[in-house]
Amino acid sequence: MSSHLPPIVRAVRALPPIGRQIASVALGRHISEACMAYQGDAQAIPTVVLSFDCDFPIDVEALPALCNALSARDLRGSFAVVGQWVDRYPEQHRAISDGGHELINHSHTHPNLRNTSYDFAASEEFTERMFGDLSRAEQLDELRRCHEAVRQHLGVEMAGCRLPHFGNLAPETAYGLMREVGYCFSSSLLAVLSPTLGAPYTALEGITEIPVAGCPQHPFTVFDTWHCLVKNGGRHAADGEFLQLALGALDSCQRQGGLLNLYFDPKDVVDHPDFPRFLDALVEAPVRVVSYETLLADTA
Repeated sequence: MSSHLPPIVRAVRALPPIGRQIASVALGRHISEACMAYQGDAQAIPTVVLSFDCDFPIDVEALPALCNALSARDLRGSFAVVGQWVDRYPEQHRAISDGGHELINHSHTHPNLRNTSYDFAASEEFTERMFGDLSRAEQLDELRRCHEAVRQHLGVEMAGCRLPHFGNLAPETAYGLMREVGYCFSSSLLAVLSPTLGAPYTALEGITEIPVAGCPQHPFTVFDTWHCLVKNGGRHAADGEFLQLALGALDSCQRQGGLLNLYFDPKDVVDHPDFPRFLDALVEAPVRVVSYETLLADTA
């Protein structure tokens, strides 16, 4: 299948990681547009998924306000939740289920959360081991415990998963775990690295992978708020820059009929001036905004 990919994407994907990053900076917008056009042929309908990773307690604190902002615009989001925070803060997480939003499994402890460079991530209670360093039994336990926390506190049976720090882990090694837990979809792979360049595809019998959008200027990096607004001060943190990137990605999605699978961190967007403006633009745009389960049902 890779032989049918756009030549610019084939050439850059064949490079070592450092080469990809260099090419991404120089050719990012061309690569992103080629990806959207390619997977748009498979998707056909301009579609956006708004997902949010609730990694830290500070993300959990933002949930009620974030869910209110979505509900005020009749938008539904998909929230990747961490089981230990659901156990500790069930009321805040109830804003997700009460608002009719989707919940997906993001592991129980979110391995490798600790980062002493950021105050919200410096606590010693956060783990430092990578999810990929855990044994298979430990990985399965991470998924099962999160699933049980959500079922017990929120009465929801989740249907899908996003692996923690998925950029550092090949999801192929975990699809069997997801199927064992009873899931039918994953959103754990970067669009430009997927065989469809972003459109949903069958990754393993019974598991559909729904790849996450890359940054329009740096397609080999996830288009998330960690990249745009936080890490090393943010690559796109200038006034209005985050909004312009998001609007550009939305425009490409509309023109090409593709899938724009976004994920942001609640703590970063809940008070950011660009975010409500993007939500308003999303409401006005000729696209459908759906959950992962709805997307799968519509494409079945």
